[in-house]
Amino acid sequence: MLSGTYTRRLWKGVAVNNKTFAVAYWEFAEKVKSKAFIISLVLMPIIMVAFGILPTLLAFKEDDKTITVGIVDETGTLVQPLAEKLDQKYKLSSGQPNFAVKNLGSDAGLPTKTEANRMVVDGKVEGYFFIPKAVYDSG
Repeated sequence: MLSGTYTRRLWKGVAVNNKTFAVAYWEFAEKVKSKAFIISLVLMPIIMVAFGILPTLLAFKEDDKTITVGIVDETGTLVQPLAEKLDQKYKLSSGQPNFAVKNLGSDAGLPTKTEANRMVVDGKVEGYFFIPKAVYDSG
């Protein structure tokens, strides 16, 4: 297949010969004929469409139970207003609040981030917000 005359030609300013194109064509043809290439040629568009549609479907899926969210509020002033705003704005189809706000601070003091992470791992809360004292300073 690689027999023939040895001629040089310029391709994009580089001198190449016919054998180079023959080898490149043969390599390309072998890769295109492989099972892996054909399967990936079919599966890649399907995977791309799935990753495009799935987030949209999941974003519009309504919750079926109240989610408990913890708040570590170093200011001590934002837990109640935030809880009221969430209760007003986000409701389940049954009329129950979508989010139950749990103040993770106690009389003993505020929990550390490690303690709050432990509450998430233990299943006491789904997640938590950490509101630092400097929240009013940063706008």
